[in-house]
Amino acid sequence: MKEPSVAIILSNYKGASIKYRNKPILYRCLSTVYGRTRYRNYKVIVADDDSGDGSREMTRRVAPKAIFLLNKNCHSFAKNNNRAIEYVLKRYAPDYFLLLNYDTIVSDANWLADIVKIAESDVNIGAVSPNLLYPNGKNQGFGFRFYDRFSLRNLGKPDVSAEEFSKVRDAVILPGVALLVRSSVAGRIGLLDENYIGGYEDVDYCLRIRDAGMRNVYDGKAEIIPLQGYMRRASSSPEYRQKIAYADRRNQFYFLRKHIRKAGYARFIAWHIVYFADSIRNGNFRVALKALMESRRLKLPQDQ
Repeated sequence: MKEPSVAIILSNYKGASIKYRNKPILYRCLSTVYGRTRYRNYKVIVADDDSGDGSREMTRRVAPKAIFLLNKNCHSFAKNNNRAIEYVLKRYAPDYFLLLNYDTIVSDANWLADIVKIAESDVNIGAVSPNLLYPNGKNQGFGFRFYDRFSLRNLGKPDVSAEEFSKVRDAVILPGVALLVRSSVAGRIGLLDENYIGGYEDVDYCLRIRDAGMRNVYDGKAEIIPLQGYMRRASSSPEYRQKIAYADRRNQFYFLRKHIRKAGYARFIAWHIVYFADSIRNGNFRVALKALMESRRLKLPQDQ
């Protein structure tokens, strides 16, 4: 029986410049995907957001079979991924596309085979995510659950025993670190919401999958190692930290406006108070106010 086809999309920005233990993170990702993955029916697409740091040359050297897709003027995770999704759906028509962070390391040879097997077990499964491990081997958590679109918590911390991590279970939200999506999902709900800046795209997309009547499934048997935002930690400048704080708050306010408002006006206002209180504690009140005003100017997608 032929294996379902998978397009693995790596959204890359300066992956040849950022190093983890003296090796570029793009090198580590590509070399372990090709060197350790037993599943065979896949293509790798490096969607590069105009890095200009030698990522193209590194891709050709480390993974000559990979497709290097240069996307200029994207400047966001969502836009860069969307251009790649559109490209692979039109060019290759894969059964699945997989959004894989370029700062991940493949440690489990069967990771892709396992999550594809889960997806194939039920046509109503829209997305599947593997178990995420820290580099030291500890579990990070396995997806998130919403309560009335208001409360978001990690299902793996702190109230779940270690053995629970190896199970297969449904989750409302899956982390977008390694997210396998059935290609037909894009035809039903569209692509990632490009109003987000480097965060909440996965939360939004998984919630839309659920709203369309499909399942999001966590597969604890499959494992992968994300370096957990190593790019963020690679820069400690005040300007960079403020930029991240602004993006986080802008994403949160936009998400509130798009989703949590459906849970009622009182909860919608309550979360704004929570976010502003947290910003005041961190000395980022002006940043939060700017983020709120900007989020209010964003146009909500009509089909989402």
